[in-house]
Amino acid sequence: MNPSTPPPVQRRDEGSVLPMILALMVVGSMGVLALLTFATTLFTNRPPIEVRDRTFWTAKSAMSMAMTLQREHGPDGCYQSTDSVTMNGFTADITCTPTGNYFGTGRGRYAVITTTNQRDVVSLAGRGASAAAKPITGDVFVNGGRFGDPTADLAISTGVAGDLSDVVTSNAASVATPVARYFDPSIIDPALQVPTDCSASAVTASMGFPNPGTDWNTICQSQPWWAFAGDRNGAGTYEYPELPPVPAYLRLSVAQATIGACNVYFPGRYVAPLTLGAGRHFFPSGVYYFEDVLTLLPGAELVAGEGRWGGCTFDAEAAFAPTAPNFHAITGMGATLLFGAAGRLVADNASIQINRRVSDSTSRGSETVAIRSVNFRAAPHAASAPVEVPDDIVYLADLYDAANSSCNASLSTTTCLQRAADHSVRITPTTPIARYRASTLAPTDAIISITQTGGSASTNQFVTDGYVFVPNSRVLLTGGGNTDYRLRLSAGLVASSVELGYNVVPAVANNWFLGVLDEPIQRQVDLFVSVTAPNSQRTVSRAIMEVNIDESYAINGWTVDPNAGAAPTTAPPTTTVPPTTTTTIPPTTTTTVPPTTTTTIPPTTTTTVPPTGPCNAASNWTRDFGPGGWTAEYWNQSSFSNPPATPFSGTPTITENVAQVLKTNNNSAPLSTINVDHYTARFTKTFTSAAACNISLQRGSDDGVRVKVNGTTVIDDWNAYAYKITSVSNIPIVAGTNTIIFEYYEQDGQSGYSLEWQR
Repeated sequence: MNPSTPPPVQRRDEGSVLPMILALMVVGSMGVLALLTFATTLFTNRPPIEVRDRTFWTAKSAMSMAMTLQREHGPDGCYQSTDSVTMNGFTADITCTPTGNYFGTGRGRYAVITTTNQRDVVSLAGRGASAAAKPITGDVFVNGGRFGDPTADLAISTGVAGDLSDVVTSNAASVATPVARYFDPSIIDPALQVPTDCSASAVTASMGFPNPGTDWNTICQSQPWWAFAGDRNGAGTYEYPELPPVPAYLRLSVAQATIGACNVYFPGRYVAPLTLGAGRHFFPSGVYYFEDVLTLLPGAELVAGEGRWGGCTFDAEAAFAPTAPNFHAITGMGATLLFGAAGRLVADNASIQINRRVSDSTSRGSETVAIRSVNFRAAPHAASAPVEVPDDIVYLADLYDAANSSCNASLSTTTCLQRAADHSVRITPTTPIARYRASTLAPTDAIISITQTGGSASTNQFVTDGYVFVPNSRVLLTGGGNTDYRLRLSAGLVASSVELGYNVVPAVANNWFLGVLDEPIQRQVDLFVSVTAPNSQRTVSRAIMEVNIDESYAINGWTVDPNAGAAPTTAPPTTTVPPTTTTTIPPTTTTTVPPTTTTTIPPTTTTTVPPTGPCNAASNWTRDFGPGGWTAEYWNQSSFSNPPATPFSGTPTITENVAQVLKTNNNSAPLSTINVDHYTARFTKTFTSAAACNISLQRGSDDGVRVKVNGTTVIDDWNAYAYKITSVSNIPIVAGTNTIIFEYYEQDGQSGYSLEWQR
């Protein structure tokens, strides 16, 4: 080769383009095939996916509705054992079953037990025949002492008015009726000691009391009064209430926190006198132990514990108050007031409301007890003693703990109990030991003294939702001729003697209750919802719900299973695998379903309606009714009937614009220029909706409420009552202009209102 001739050019890629193109075509065709396969699978499965989604939301919505109805119904069993509702084009079948977890009070409890052994004492007294008859709801057990003329104004159990002899004579055949164990000394030989054997001839031959014009027999009980104290259990035996552990934390006798105008005192031990002056006070839920007098001066308003009655604050807010103690000791729901040593309760024309305590295991023992005294038995039982009281026992834990040296194994092998006289606690090994001290008050001393001679029912009330159990001393309730007061003791009363110094009953009949309401206060139910589509797609939902008497509730568990039934029979073989386990559909593919699929859902759940008012997509209760506020009008009422005859006549006292219809339930006025009691209010809101829909409304109130939507009254509860919450469904909202009017009146006492809606 000629050296001057250049070498040939090397073309190494000649012929490689065609194979590359062929390879890309193969790879591309595989991708297209995969996309076609995916699209085929997606569009084949699109109907069952849509049905599955709709049955899922139907089941969930039906369960929400069932929970709302159960909450409103409360703990008195299921709101309905079976129910059904149609939504989204499907029928949801609902079943409700009580689980057996039930907590109640008043089960067979006596309305009043008097414990005195002194045969010359009138142990249950009123003001006499000239006073109005005052009802006692339930049975009465008179341990000793005697009835006298002052009882002529009491009517027991069945509402029979007049002298107690009428009631006892008519019920003498049954043990579960007003009874007496001991007898009048003018009939039985005064030298005869209190009988211990009802069969003794000397006793049975003289089983009578003198009474003007008649003699009436009583029932002799050979067992002592404490065998009949407390609730009856499943075996029919009475359960004497125990004490909780002594509160460990010592509190000063001053407010430990203030929230606005609300004075807060925390659970614990109060060893010095505590005086509550005019103003509002709150005891958060828990146990309070007093060794000196607790005094409420005129104008003082106290709510103890959360529950049926609202206070000037609530547990959670109190716990996080800036000056709250680090160890606030708030437990359970409601409050118990314990009185040891010289402790007693004195209220002079003041307001005291004690919510019933539902405790946890750390504070159990006196559960459902509102007021209780602490008692040690210093000597053996003596029939001649003025009052015999058993030795109090402390409930320490749910189960016996052998490692706990303070738990006396000889008392129980299943529950840790301890004599109150031996019980003690301490916070740390170096802090002082805390102990109970037995009440030092005598049977003739008033451990509870309530005066209700003036004021109004909202500021002059004594209301307890739990047991009043002070067997060592007497209870003195005085009202004179005042008709504007509230006395409601709904869980029973035990005292050495009881004096009801009222000439008249309250002007509002519901403001008087003395006795026992046998009622559940907490129950657990099992709610089950089943939704089956025409293609056999089935969704089920289950929830365990715990509901309380004050309409508070807890959801212990809630599941929704959209794969409870068979898949559609028309689907390809691959769709027989439940959608949640199909691997051919990427998880994100649910977003490729066009939004037009929601148009098959009826207007009650469609999301295409603009959020201009209560037709938006809110799925939970809310007070937001859309843009703009409410026109609020208030009228002070100088002359007030129940219900008011002309609630909205004349010019409103004041008008304002508010964002929502809401006033916390308490003893205050909505505005400084409005009365605390005897006022009316009207709230009006107009809004525009782009489409029609149906909504549900939920209102809470104390007292009367009327709600109108577009001129139609949908809620009409125009009377006085304690705070309650109810709802109504399927209220039509029209396309265009709508008007909602909320009317309210306050009689007296607590006042509060709210209005919410839900799609």
